[in-house]
Amino acid sequence: MKNNIPLQLTKKEITAFSLNEFLLPIPKRVFENSIQINPNLALDILKDVKNEWKKDFYLYVFNLPPTLKRKELQRKYFVAPKKMIHQQQHQQLRGKMLKERQFAYKHPGKIILPLSWNYQVELDKNGFAQILSLENHGANLYHNNNIIYPFSQQKIPLEKLLLLGNNSKPTNHAVLPIYSKKQIADPGEAIFLRNWGLVYINKILEKIQ
Repeated sequence: MKNNIPLQLTKKEITAFSLNEFLLPIPKRVFENSIQINPNLALDILKDVKNEWKKDFYLYVFNLPPTLKRKELQRKYFVAPKKMIHQQQHQQLRGKMLKERQFAYKHPGKIILPLSWNYQVELDKNGFAQILSLENHGANLYHNNNIIYPFSQQKIPLEKLLLLGNNSKPTNHAVLPIYSKKQIADPGEAIFLRNWGLVYINKILEKIQ
């Protein structure tokens, strides 16, 4: 099989908005003896992951109908800028909150609270992150080996899955390692972990493809 398609994964291919659906493929080559992964990579990308999450989550929440689910997410993740600045006198934090108003382009009366997640990774011997975790909340992605694709909600082209799984012969399914999810409480956590895993895998693919 010729590798003539891009292996980088996209958000459209990895559904996060339904908590029971998304699974994130891991390139099988990651576990070859010759491959070494930067052990700091998963934490080094967090700044970009957070910024991307704010945009995605903002759009997700404020495109929901005005239901109880939307109100609960607003209550948990958002605050009025004036209230936050009044409560927090520290100049550095105040400046940070004002800067983050750029994400409030659809609803200027709300901004996202500073995240309180404690980001943790658990590494394999070659530096690969076996677990990506929001430690104090319990939500995480964990390495799960030899999963058979496709499954009913799969949006990734089979050809790409076969290449990621290093399948040598064409077939109607692919067997490859994945990130599975655990203890995800709401779409905020789901979208963040999806984005974190997606950026991480794509960074690895840039190095090994």
